[in-house]
Amino acid sequence: MRRLITLVVFFCTAYSVCQAQNTNINQNQNNIVIQNNVQPVIEKRVYIERYRPVYVQVKRTARKLDAPVMLHGFLCVYPEDLGNFKQHPNSLISSINNQHMYGHSDWRIPTPDELAVLEQNAETVGLGDDIYMATDHANGVLRLVATISNTQTNYPVTNAGSVYWMNDDYRTSRKRNRSISEAECPYGYRLPTTSEFEDLLEYSNIKIIVDPSGTSASYNKWYIVCGGLSIELFSSVNRMGNWGYDYFFAKDGNQVHGVKLIAKVSWPENVTPGQTLTTTIKGSGMRVEECNIDEGRIRCIKAW
Repeated sequence: MRRLITLVVFFCTAYSVCQAQNTNINQNQNNIVIQNNVQPVIEKRVYIERYRPVYVQVKRTARKLDAPVMLHGFLCVYPEDLGNFKQHPNSLISSINNQHMYGHSDWRIPTPDELAVLEQNAETVGLGDDIYMATDHANGVLRLVATISNTQTNYPVTNAGSVYWMNDDYRTSRKRNRSISEAECPYGYRLPTTSEFEDLLEYSNIKIIVDPSGTSASYNKWYIVCGGLSIELFSSVNRMGNWGYDYFFAKDGNQVHGVKLIAKVSWPENVTPGQTLTTTIKGSGMRVEECNIDEGRIRCIKAW
């Protein structure tokens, strides 16, 4: 016997959406044909438990961020998951800290309380639905954190080239350099790339203050000037030498290395001691050379 029944039903299949609609069901013995003419109205996965819909949240997927995230002004969160481990990967964490990733050398596994903070801000920091590792358990996905101290994090900067440069060296000066193992920047800043040094020179002038003493035993003062940014270079030994240079640290990818900034000019006639010269030199007159150095200057730029 054939019957036509009209009723409102909730219909779901695994991994589908729930439909609330008027549906015509043609019942013929044990065969049921459902004619669907209405688009889904609830975009969540559900299952049926004794004829009532039970809503299930869509699985949260881990995301890689562009930069670390600061939570509550002190907890810095690494911008991506680093893998699923069955024990604490201490060698991996040491390698990351040796590279001073994102300006930090103190990345570590979060405590249970810190992991709870990360879970509360899962969308902000890009956590997935997996079990994450903490100091009290080793089996899980690794997401590192670092604690920010109360040291200064806002440094005067100037927009020069295509980025914001610190107005002064970080922990160095022209006369006091640092080793390559110390070539790191504070949170929120990073080492420039080689191309960013090249961009800086592209928009810069050279300023030279001729040695006021007029003796060959002392030096002229050389500067790379870009808008309000002025970086002093080490001058050539001879008073009337026509080039200035200095060594800085750069970072391309994960590799920290040295760069040599060179400014070279042809001296005009009748230069007098103490005179200030300003010139714009492009091409080979101002250039960046990659080099291997043990010590150099740290001039950071804003990371984001």
